This record gives sequence, structure tokens and C-alpha cells, in this order.
Amino acid sequence: MNGLDITATRTSVRSNDELSSLGDLDDGLNFGRNTPTDAPHDPRNDAETGGNECDADAHESVYAHAYDPDEVQDLVNDATTYTSRLIEFFIHIAAELNTPDIAKNGYVCTAIDESLKAIPYTMVIPTKFVPPEESSWRTKRQALEVSICKNIRKYIRFSDHLLRKPPRVEKFQSEINKLHSFAEKFSDLNSKFEASNDKIRLMELCENYEKMKLLHLEEQRLRESIRADRVARKNERALIRQQRQQQRHPT
Repeated sequence: MNGLDITATRTSVRSNDELSSLGDLDDGLNFGRNTPTDAPHDPRNDAETGGNECDADAHESVYAHAYDPDEVQDLVNDATTYTSRLIEFFIHIAAELNTPDIAKNGYVCTAIDESLKAIPYTMVIPTKFVPPEESSWRTKRQALEVSICKNIRKYIRFSDHLLRKPPRVEKFQSEINKLHSFAEKFSDLNSKFEASNDKIRLMELCENYEKMKLLHLEEQRLRESIRADRVARKNERALIRQQRQQQRHPT
């Protein structure tokens, strides 16, 4: 590969006929692109299916997203489009340079693609409960939203530059390392969103438990009050009977 210049190869996306002409290289590298049946679970559908009764819009007025969810979805759509182009780009380069190992970078792209497509779903708050304004959960959640949008934009710029101006062979691995970093970053951010979702569920459970404890204490006080009232009335009736008996049978 020494002396070969990747920039000399075509970077435009090949047509289906051109890709199929790669034979085993194209057919054998099924990078596991998601089909409709592989789509991530959407918690926004739970209310319709009888699962978690979550109304995605119910908490919009009490929790201010750092970014509009629709804007995030648009960014994800743009990023996944670039990811598909990168997969075809690696297949094309591998065929041009007769180096199948380059095409394996498509697996990294697939990991990025899966993480990107999961982001709009993991960003959905899975409960109507929203912690108070002073809660650190809000600050951390908004920081995650800022980070994910910032990194998606970086990835789009990186992909666009790589497709428009492919590096020379000696610098190619450096770009691949950046691609791996994006894969790790998006996976990590998804994990943090999931942890944030678990945290708010736990906070909701704790608050419900505290409410149940207060309700139990209130019910207990009410029962004790009723019991004390019954005892007082019983004692009062006993005293009245005693007084009547004394009146009937004076000593």
C-alpha cells in the first residue's frame, strides 16, 4: 500500500450495480444494518401497549430540555446518513486498493449507527415524575443532552471531511482511530442516558415510598384517634351508668 494515495480513488457513493460488481467483498460484508424489526424499543409507545404509562409530552412543561428532541432527531438522521456513506466508502476503498481489511471498518460504523439510532429513545424521560428544580439530576441530564448534540455535530463534520478529502495512506489509521473514538463516545453517552433514566425511576420510587410512609403514619394517627375517642365514649357511658345506679340506690 506504500505510495498509494487514497485521495486518488473516487469518494462518491457507488450505485447498486457498482457495489454488486465487488462480488464477495460486498455480499460478504453484511454490517448488520438495522431492519425495521431491529428498531430499538421506543418507550413513547408504552402507553399504547399497556406497558410503562409514560406520556412523552406530559413532562415537557416541567423539565426544560437543553435541546429540542426534534432537533436531536434531525441530527441523528443526518449522522446516520453519513454513516451509511462511510460504510460504502470503506467498501469502495478496499476494492480499489485490494485490501479487504479496510472494509472491516464498516463494523465500527455499524456500532456508531446503532448507538446513534438509540439516542432519541434513551433521551426520552421514562416517567412523568420530574425531580425538583434544585435536583442535580436536572443539571446532569441537560449536560448529557448538550454533550450528545455537540458530539453528533463533530461526527458529522468529521465524516463529511473524510468523504470529501480522504487522507493519504500514512494518515489513514489516524482517521480510523477517530472513528473508533466516536463509537466509544456514543456508546458511553447512551449508557449514561440509561443510567440517568434508572436514576429518575429510583428517585420516583423513593418519593412514592416516602409518600406511602406519610400516608401510613396519617392513617395510623387517625386510627389511634378513633380508638381513643371510642375509649373515651365508653368510659363516659360507664360513668353515666354508675351515676344513675348511685341515684337509684343512694347509700
